[in-house]
Amino acid sequence: MANLNEFIGALREGGTRGNQFQVTITGAPSDVTVALGQDFVFMCKGTTVPALNIGEVMIPYRGRQIFVAGDRTYDPWTVAI
Repeated sequence: MANLNEFIGALREGGTRGNQFQVTITGAPSDVTVALGQDFVFMCKGTTVPALNIGEVMIPYRGRQIFVAGDRTYDPWTVAI
């Protein structure tokens, strides 16, 4: 029967390590592309997808007010590098 402690001991660094992911940002502003090249590429440990907020636009329709989707805004993007 397998022993869990022997299995974990055989793994390098105890089996846990910080992973890094490659992030590529295309279409960067011209001042960034001049300094860094065509695409901006870096390694990060973790991130979250920022929240999307959709505003409302009021439109009068046949004497009533209808609310439709308006401008989209995103919360700031945080990255652990």
